[in-house]
Amino acid sequence: MRISFLHAFLIGLLSVLILAIYFPGLSGALYYDDYTNLDGLARVVDFPSALSFSLDGGAGPLGRPLALISFAVQAASWPDSPRDFLLVNLVIHVVNAGLLYFISFRVLTYMGIVPAARIPTVAFLGVLLWSVLPINVSATLIAIQRMTGLSAVFGLMGILSYLYCYRLYTKSSMSSFSVLVLQFGSLCLFVSLSIFVKESGALIPFYVLVLELTLLRSFGLRLPYYRTRIRLLSIGLLGLLIYLSPLNQNWFAINEYRGFSVWERVTTQWVVLIQYLKLTFFPAASAFSPFHDDVSIYKNTAGIVFAGLGLFAACIGAWFIRRKTVWPLFAVAWFFVGHLLESTSVLLELYFEHRNYLAVFGGCLALSYYAAMLPKRYERVGISLFAFYIVIAGFTCYVTNSIWGDAPRAAELWASENPRSTRAALHLATIDIQKMGGSASDAHMKIISAARRDKLVDLLDRTIAECPECIAVSMQALLYSCNIRSEAEVRVRFDNLVVNAAFGKSSISLVDGIFPLTQLISEGRCSSLALGDIQNLIEILKLNDGFSSQMYASRLYYLSAEVAYRRGYLDLAWQELGYAESIGIMAVPVLVFQVHLALEMNDFESAMKSIIRRAPFVNDTTSLNTLMLDQLKEIVEQARVDYSKGI
Repeated sequence: MRISFLHAFLIGLLSVLILAIYFPGLSGALYYDDYTNLDGLARVVDFPSALSFSLDGGAGPLGRPLALISFAVQAASWPDSPRDFLLVNLVIHVVNAGLLYFISFRVLTYMGIVPAARIPTVAFLGVLLWSVLPINVSATLIAIQRMTGLSAVFGLMGILSYLYCYRLYTKSSMSSFSVLVLQFGSLCLFVSLSIFVKESGALIPFYVLVLELTLLRSFGLRLPYYRTRIRLLSIGLLGLLIYLSPLNQNWFAINEYRGFSVWERVTTQWVVLIQYLKLTFFPAASAFSPFHDDVSIYKNTAGIVFAGLGLFAACIGAWFIRRKTVWPLFAVAWFFVGHLLESTSVLLELYFEHRNYLAVFGGCLALSYYAAMLPKRYERVGISLFAFYIVIAGFTCYVTNSIWGDAPRAAELWASENPRSTRAALHLATIDIQKMGGSASDAHMKIISAARRDKLVDLLDRTIAECPECIAVSMQALLYSCNIRSEAEVRVRFDNLVVNAAFGKSSISLVDGIFPLTQLISEGRCSSLALGDIQNLIEILKLNDGFSSQMYASRLYYLSAEVAYRRGYLDLAWQELGYAESIGIMAVPVLVFQVHLALEMNDFESAMKSIIRRAPFVNDTTSLNTLMLDQLKEIVEQARVDYSKGI
């Protein structure tokens, strides 16, 4: 069998198996982060709006425009056809499996220690195991996690191009220096693309460094510029380590937004990494979910020390046996490189399964190597046992996909298994509305029947009992309670919310719930509450450190202005809008409200000044653009003319 035909057959088989296992999951739902990051798709109707959406992302420091472009192409499917988004994600997962196969094949070939006839088998089985690990399901079945998969596509293409260039050192007329430039140039190109999909693409060169220092060290030493390659890659790693280290940030200061310090996060990650490894190689289908906002800082000192020592022992052990077998060192180093950004000192949320997407591949390939390279008398046993293990992992992955693909069943399971998760509770409420006739687009805000709301309140109360500080859930339950529960009960719910607001967990869902509550009160549909109660709640939230970041604070001041305006306190509303502007000057709703309020007070100069102050921050690819400011100026001038004429 020719090698090219064998590759095609194995890639085809790999694709069919992945598609078959993941197919049940394609009927899954959209989740919290999907709505947060992709809601702008509803406004994508043509190329300019698609470009604006793609360049105005806030998911990461670079905006992740390449990922958003891929979503903009599918704007017509938002939000009522999650399957379309998940299908593209699945195709990306298949592509990544193919790229990892060719990378594995190339690495094993260069190593020269695996018989040529066995190389396709080792590569195929290692990649197949990685492809069906249930811990990677979230990277495919959460729409927004296309960022993880697509970033990996470009990153793996960079690794493959780097490996291919090895051949040019000996089988090309190019000078060695030209090959070196091409090798690093191609790597940098694909890494750049990967980073603009998701910032974790910056780790790709360090995966290459792991290969250079472990599996390919003997091979690389025989080629020109080995030390140069190592130095170039190591400089980047050193820069990242300095960025993550205490030299760049105070590891012991409590972050107001997250509520914990860098040191607390780092020590918690020791425990989390152990949990990741357990779920990777000993998975249970019910253990995986999209919701991990209930994971908190680990306080058990003994557990932290034990986890830290376990990880340290793995590193030391792999190092000491590297001359006998380098595979454990490769697997350990590959895993840690994969977690350098998201599981160290960067103050992200504590736990997400998709962070393991590429990180666990090293262990899969190492297991495949050992299974295939046992002594001849154990060869069949090794391959058979490893194949059986892959079948178990694949079956578990299929069951996991089946759970995720049954949205109502999954929502109930996740809310039950994660009773302290605000997001799981709100997702259950959203799915329940959709199941009873609501569409995805209006599930969060739709006015539903009293019977439905009564049931949802009972569901949300289960989470509130377990997690009083989950004030976003309390807000949702309060919204549903108005007009269906007694005035006394609604009052008690609100008073409890006010008490817990001082220390409750920050959530954009809580802030977003204030406006519909204000609407209900204004319309007389929540008669036991008054607008002054909302003003009081907002003032307490302002004192909660969890709501002190720009994202929360600007919205709170805007909402405070809205409530003050409805109460007739125009001076207070103007003052609150001024605070909102100082926190987030590019927030268009704040500007529009300022202009409206100033015109209502016939203060044309203040209205115009509000517009002029935004001029230095104009960006024509965002909603705060020149056209908008010009239109607002025209409105102010026309209002000035009308006022002078007594109109």
